[in-house]
Amino acid sequence: MEEVLSSERISSACFSAARSLARLAISLGLVVLIGGWGFRISFLSPQSAPTAIGIILLGTSLWMLVANAAKRSLRVLRIFSAIAAPTIAMFSGLSPQTTTCLVLVGLALILFDLSHRSRRPAQLLAIAAMLIAWFALVGHAFHTMLPALRLHAGMSIYTALAIVALSVGALLTRPASGLMVTFTGGTAGSIMLRRLIPGALISLPLLGAIAGIGVRYELYSQGTALALVFLSAVFLGVIAAWFTAQTLNRAEQRLREARATELSLRQRIEGMSEAATTICEAVAALPKSDLHALLQVIVLKAQSLTGADLAAFGIGDDPNCPFSPWVFSGVSDEQARAIGRSPSPVGTLGVVAREGKTLRLRDIHQHPAMRGLPRGHPPIRSFLGVPVRFRGKTVGNLYLANKRGAREFSTEDLRITEMLASRAGIAIETARLYKTEEVGRAWLSGVIDQMPEGVIIADRQGRVVSQNQAAVRLSSEAGLYERQVGQGIVFDLRHSTGERVPWEDTPLARAALRRETVLGVDLLLVTKAGDKIHVRVSATPVRGPGEESSGAVAILSDITNLKEVQRMREEWTSVIAHDLRQPVNVISLAANILKNRCQGRLSEIEAMALTRIESSAGNLSRMIRDLLDTSCIEAKRLCMEKTSADLPTLLRETVAQMQGIAPDRKIQVCFCDDEHHAVLADPRRIEQVVSNLLSNAIKYGDPGSPVEVGLKRRNGELLVSVSNYGPGIQPEHMPHLFERFYRAARTGPRAAGVGLGLYICKGIVEAHDGRIWAESVPGERTTFLFSLPELREELENLPRAV
Repeated sequence: MEEVLSSERISSACFSAARSLARLAISLGLVVLIGGWGFRISFLSPQSAPTAIGIILLGTSLWMLVANAAKRSLRVLRIFSAIAAPTIAMFSGLSPQTTTCLVLVGLALILFDLSHRSRRPAQLLAIAAMLIAWFALVGHAFHTMLPALRLHAGMSIYTALAIVALSVGALLTRPASGLMVTFTGGTAGSIMLRRLIPGALISLPLLGAIAGIGVRYELYSQGTALALVFLSAVFLGVIAAWFTAQTLNRAEQRLREARATELSLRQRIEGMSEAATTICEAVAALPKSDLHALLQVIVLKAQSLTGADLAAFGIGDDPNCPFSPWVFSGVSDEQARAIGRSPSPVGTLGVVAREGKTLRLRDIHQHPAMRGLPRGHPPIRSFLGVPVRFRGKTVGNLYLANKRGAREFSTEDLRITEMLASRAGIAIETARLYKTEEVGRAWLSGVIDQMPEGVIIADRQGRVVSQNQAAVRLSSEAGLYERQVGQGIVFDLRHSTGERVPWEDTPLARAALRRETVLGVDLLLVTKAGDKIHVRVSATPVRGPGEESSGAVAILSDITNLKEVQRMREEWTSVIAHDLRQPVNVISLAANILKNRCQGRLSEIEAMALTRIESSAGNLSRMIRDLLDTSCIEAKRLCMEKTSADLPTLLRETVAQMQGIAPDRKIQVCFCDDEHHAVLADPRRIEQVVSNLLSNAIKYGDPGSPVEVGLKRRNGELLVSVSNYGPGIQPEHMPHLFERFYRAARTGPRAAGVGLGLYICKGIVEAHDGRIWAESVPGERTTFLFSLPELREELENLPRAV
C-alpha cells in the first residue's frame, strides 16, 4: 500500500534509488567486462568491451552526481566520465542504438549540473535513452514468440538493462525539478503515476520473458503464449487500478478528515479569538466593572469552548478559607442555595489550587484526593482543572466538569483551556492592580485631605487639578491669575517686601513648567479675608515613565507661628546679648586692673584664677559677639565696610595670627600663584570667616597633621579652601553644618562653642555674594570652601561702605 509521502521522504527515497541504480550499472559493466572478456564466459559475451567501459564511466558519473561532490577535482572527473563514455562509443564502431543511448545519457548527466533551466532538457534526453533501451528489452523478451520483431537488434540485454538503470537513476537525481515534479508530487495524479508507470514498464518485458521461456521449452505454442501475456497484462492492470483506487480513496478520506479538523480548529480559534476579545472588553471596562464580572466572562467562555456542563473559577489557596471570589455557571439558583457557601481549596480542587497541578480526569471519583460532593450538588464525572498563572504565580483556578457528548475532556480541550487561562491570568492581574490602585488612591486622598499643610497638584501646564481642604482655606480671590493658569482657585503669594510673586516665578509654576525642584521658600500669602500668613512652599515635578514630567505637586506649610517664635528668639537673643555685654566688659576690665595693680604680689593660685577669669570673660565676649552677629544676620542688618582688598595678603595675615595662637600646629599656605587678586569685601569680616574655619580645623583635625589653606581662581571667582586631616564629618551631618546652634557629633572630647560659627560664616560669605560649603571623607580629609567674586581692575580703587 502506497502512502502519501512528504516531499522530504520522496526526495530521500529518490536519491537512495538513484544511488542503487548507479551501483547496479557499474556492477553490470564490471561483470560483463571481467566475465565476458576477461574469462570468456559465453552468456556474458554479447556486450562489447567498449560498451561495458562506457557503462562503467556513466555509472561513475551518475554516482558522483547523486553524491553532489563539491570538490573541483571530483566535479571535473564526473564531467570527464560523462564525456568519455559517448566518445568511446562513437569511435569504437558500436551499434547505432547503443551509441545513441550512451550519448543521450552522457549529455543528460552533463546538463543536470549546468543550471536550473537545463534540467528539463536533460530529463528529456534521459527519457529518450530509457525508451530506446526499454524497447530493446521488450524485443529480447518477445524474440522467441515474435522472431520478426527486431526491436533488440544491435543492443544486448545487459546493455539495455544498464541503459535503463542509468536513465532512471539520472531522472531520480532531481526529483523536484522539471518533468519529475508530476511524478514525485503529493497529488492524486502523482500517486496514480507512481502506481501505474513503473508496473507497466516492468510487467511487459517480464511477462514476455516468462512466456518466451515456455515457448522455448515447448510448454505451449506461440499463440497461447501471446494470449497468456495479454491476459496477464490485463489482470495486472486491473490489480494496479484497484490498489490505485484504494490509495486515492484513502487520500480523499484523509482530505475530508483534514478539512473537518481544519473546520474544528477554525471554530476553536474563532472561539478563542472571541473569548480573548470579550476578556479584553471586560478589562477595558475596568474600573467601572469589577473582578466578579470579569471572572464571569472567563467562566462562560471556558464552558462554551470546551462543551462543559459545569464551570467555575475560584481565587485562593488557603484550605481553611473558602474561595473568594467563587464564580460558577451551570448550577441553578436552587442548587446554589442548597449547596450553601463557596467551597474551599481542598480535595481535588486543592490539588489544582495549592499544588498548581493540572488535572484531567475521566472519573473524578477515582482520584485519591476526592472527598465527595456537598448535598444538592449536581453529579460530576469527567473533570478538568487548570491553574491560572501570571508570571509564574498562581492567581486563580479554572474548573470544568461533565464534558457534553464525551466521557472525558480531550487534550484539545486541555490546550484550549490553558490558552484561555494564560489570557485570564493577565486580565485578573490587571483587575487586581486596578483594585489595588483604587484602594491606594482612596487611602492617599484621605490622608492628603486630612493633612494640615496645603497640598496642590497641577498638570504640566500648571493648572491646578486637585487640592486638599487646607489648600482651599489658603486660596485667594478667584481670577487673580486666571489668565495665566486657566482656573479660579489661586494663591496670592508675595515676597517679604509685599511685592506679589509673578505667576511664572511661583514654586508651583517653576516645578510644572521648568521642571525645577523648589525646597523651603518662605513667602507671604494673602487669604480671601485679607490675612497675611507666612508660608513655606516646596514644589517638585511629578515624573512619569521615561522621566517625562506629567505635572507638579506643591506643599504650603503655615509657618506664621514659627516666624513669631523666630522673631521672639531674635529679640531675646539681641536683648540678652546687649544685657550681657556690659557685665562681661566690667568683669574683663576689673580683672585687667587687678592684674596690673597686683603685679608680682599674687600667689600662683591667685594668678591662675585671674587668668581663668580673663579667659572666660574673653570666651563670653566672643559668644555675645556671635549672638549679636546672628541676630544681625537674621534681621538682615549685618554691617560691613566693603573696600578693595588683596585676598592673598589678607589670608597670609590671618594665617600668621592663628599660627601665633596655635604655635604647635603647622598651617600650610598653598596658593595657585603669587599674583594680586582683589575682592570687594570687609577685611575684618573675611578675617573672621577664615579665623573661624582655621579654628575648627585646628580643634577637630589630627594634632600631628598640618592644616592647609588654599586659594585658586575659577570662573571669575576666588575660591578659598581650609583643609585638615582627621575623623571627618559623617554624611548625615553635612546638610545641617551651617544651621544655627547645630553641632555635629564627633569622637573625642567635645570642643567649646554654641554652634553659631559656621552659621555666621555663611551669613558673612553670602553678604559678599559668595557661597560656602563643605566636603568630607570620613576618616580622611575635610575641606571647607567659600568663594568670593573677584574684583575687576577698574573697580579696585573704589571703597564702599555697606
